[in-house]
Amino acid sequence: DQAVLVCDEVVARFGKSSEPGLRVQVARAVVNMGAWLVALERHEQAIAAYDEVVARFGDAPEPDLRAAAAMALGNKASALARLNRSVEEIAAYDEVVRRFGESPEPDVRLAVAMALVGKADTLVRLDRCPEAVVVCDQVIRRYGQAVDSSLLRYVVKARSVKSACAGSNDGQAPAPLA
Repeated sequence: DQAVLVCDEVVARFGKSSEPGLRVQVARAVVNMGAWLVALERHEQAIAAYDEVVARFGDAPEPDLRAAAAMALGNKASALARLNRSVEEIAAYDEVVRRFGESPEPDVRLAVAMALVGKADTLVRLDRCPEAVVVCDQVIRRYGQAVDSSLLRYVVKARSVKSACAGSNDGQAPAPLA
């Protein structure tokens, strides 16, 4: 609760600032507030916080603000998952990709990779492995040649999800062992 109050104070004091550095700090404070609200199982409030970040900073020209908005959308999807609102969860992941999928900035690309893998995990949870495999292939295609270890971690995760689907009994051929 104290962390949420501190984040609220940052927004109250600096939320109307036009100075780029302060705007980034406000965006990060609201994303962090959302994370604390999730930890406190106040998911609806967390979703509202994430929506605020996207509304305020989603179209900003600064890469750090776009990264915060992309991360907020991904975190919103996770909060929706905790509420078993899978349709909205998938829509939030799709929104990350739609809005930020072509971004060249490393932090934004990471948020997109996280969203795609999150969507794949959700599709597996919903017994929709064929769709999950398509999403995993997107991750592998987009980021398979990346040199950034953070991105490569999601490529490995996508391959793992894809492999798990191939091993499931959903009509998919088993993955090759080579």
